Amino acid sequence: MKKDFFKKILDKKNKEVILICELSGNHNNSFSHLKKLINCAIEQKVDLVKFQVYKPETLTLNTQSKNFTITHKNKWSKYKNLYNLFEKHPFWMLQI
Repeated sequence: MKKDFFKKILDKKNKEVILICELSGNHNNSFSHLKKLINCAIEQKVDLVKFQVYKPETLTLNTQSKNFTITHKNKWSKYKNLYNLFEKHPFWMLQI
């Protein structure tokens, strides 16, 4: 993709509509489903496809404070706190 396209997006004088498709975690951790979603976006003539990405520190704190610890006995309790959980398992992979 050309750099000019992104310059056009950021140009305040540009009056063109830019269509952005947000995929987020809708692929359900399936690469084949992700490809289908991208192909659908291409068919709809979207200009950009956006994915949400994060690091654990953008979602929670690395602390043992009671508000951030996993206290219930379940499949996630081995991680002790939310930071460790999100560090080991990206949020879009969690099936709660």
